[in-house]
Amino acid sequence: MNADIVLRSPSGKVIAVVEAKGSMKLTPTLAMQLRRRMLAHGLPATVPYFLLLTQERGFLWKGTATSHPDALPDAEFPMSKVVERYLPAGPGARLHGTQLELLLVQWLTELALKAAPSRSGTETKLKKLGFLDAIRGAQVMHEVALDPFGAPA
Repeated sequence: MNADIVLRSPSGKVIAVVEAKGSMKLTPTLAMQLRRRMLAHGLPATVPYFLLLTQERGFLWKGTATSHPDALPDAEFPMSKVVERYLPAGPGARLHGTQLELLLVQWLTELALKAAPSRSGTETKLKKLGFLDAIRGAQVMHEVALDPFGAPA
């Protein structure tokens, strides 16, 4: 399976897999269904965190919930302020494909380096879920092929 974004610890362990969906407006149920399809097509179920991100909403599965195909996300959070911070394109502007992925790579890299200020409720929520601590010092990689066990192929 190819992942849009993968975060790896300094020791090389996959911490999180991130899927970006630029043109989709997702509910928690639709996010769960999309993730279920991804699990059926090779998304590793053993990663500590899985994020499904659009430019409006983000969904996070943590720990053992990442292995259950029908698990609803552990958290839902707004992404619009994060997107506006990096690309103040104005209301209604749509990002597609690689545009959103590269914006997310920048944001996640800054979070991993502890360079992004916690300016929104999104980062606060991610901190409460342990995600920010888990990705400290992580390498953020774009478009990575993963084997079924979560290792880069």
